[in-house]
Amino acid sequence: MKLLLLNNIKKYQSVILYTICLGLLFPQAYSISGIVLDSKTNSPINNASVYVEDSTLGTITDKDGLFILFLNNESQKNIDLNINMIGYINKNIHIDLLKSKINLGEIYLDNQSLELESVHIHSNKNKSKQISDILLSGQQLNDNLTGNIATTLSNQPNIGVTSFGTVTSKPVLRGYSGDRFLLTKDGNKTGDLSQSSIDHVISLDMSEVNTIEVIRGPKSLVYGSNAIGGVINTSIIGNPKAKVDKFLKKFILGGESFNKSIYGNINFYIPIKNNQLNILLSNRNTGNQTSPIGELENTYSKSSNYKLGFTRYNKGNYLNFIFEDHNMNYGIPPSPEGHIDGVDIEMIKNTFQFNLHKDITFHKFNQFDIKYNLIDYGHTEIAVGGNSTVELYKMTNNIKIEIQSLNTILGTELDYRNFSSG
Repeated sequence: MKLLLLNNIKKYQSVILYTICLGLLFPQAYSISGIVLDSKTNSPINNASVYVEDSTLGTITDKDGLFILFLNNESQKNIDLNINMIGYINKNIHIDLLKSKINLGEIYLDNQSLELESVHIHSNKNKSKQISDILLSGQQLNDNLTGNIATTLSNQPNIGVTSFGTVTSKPVLRGYSGDRFLLTKDGNKTGDLSQSSIDHVISLDMSEVNTIEVIRGPKSLVYGSNAIGGVINTSIIGNPKAKVDKFLKKFILGGESFNKSIYGNINFYIPIKNNQLNILLSNRNTGNQTSPIGELENTYSKSSNYKLGFTRYNKGNYLNFIFEDHNMNYGIPPSPEGHIDGVDIEMIKNTFQFNLHKDITFHKFNQFDIKYNLIDYGHTEIAVGGNSTVELYKMTNNIKIEIQSLNTILGTELDYRNFSSG
């Protein structure tokens, strides 16, 4: 009790001394001082606003809760002093200006819980496009298209690139990389190990991509908890929704100078009455990547992708099967932190998909989908100049059942993965 009294005496002495000094420097008609404290803890409240109502006169408390306010208005006989601080109930003190120096002593503020209005987070793709969305298709995609998705998106705002050579480049969304953002292929996960390790390639053939959509913000919540940083969804040529009336073919041939690469693919769309065959044959070979300071060792790649799709179209529904074989051999450059001489990786990914779509009329819902995706993935790592090898395998089974309306998706998803190594 004596200690608390001494502390208060010292505070009052400081206020009085402070008042006298400032009063000498700035002669005023009135001065008002006090100490603002928490009513529960008795601790001083720093940066609380102290101002005269209906005026521009005010100040704030210091780290000891002290304040002093000078007035120069002899015509007023009384004022209302307001004291505000976030998290506390505002206090109003009526003061009669009977003397020139007024010390209010200790002023206690009571705590107040902050109440915020609820915020409804939703996706409304058709009515309001989020400013953070990016959609590349058509000529805009062709102008930016490169051998991997990271460099294809590298010129877009707020997207970075991590790289162990251009073959293993990966996008970074708002600083998030790895498994903190979701990469999908026609709404399905790629099923490789690229998001768990920086030196594993993304098993996506860019020559079969016709649209890239980058989703960030509230709409990414639709894709689940693995989309903290956002979602990159790619739409693939030959999607079962693309039905043709006559035989179509598409050829692509190109190359890149910085790694002496050459690539090409052939697409066939073959309608047979109510059925359709989609065939993709794709190959890409690249040499070592060159840079301003020379060639980057062991950054070559050789890849092949063969895909067969069959779709049966009926009135109001379709049934689709897809078989895909994606093989790739590529190199990881030497690094002091990893393999001194680099490492060669042989990757094999076989995919089987089943899709059932039906147009329905059920309340506001108009689509019903069942999707099954089986991915058998494996790769072998071989150290350059050595005999050490590492084999990793991953089997993914994914089932989705969804009903959709214009602005709503309801469904369930089952994902089963099996890992093994050798």
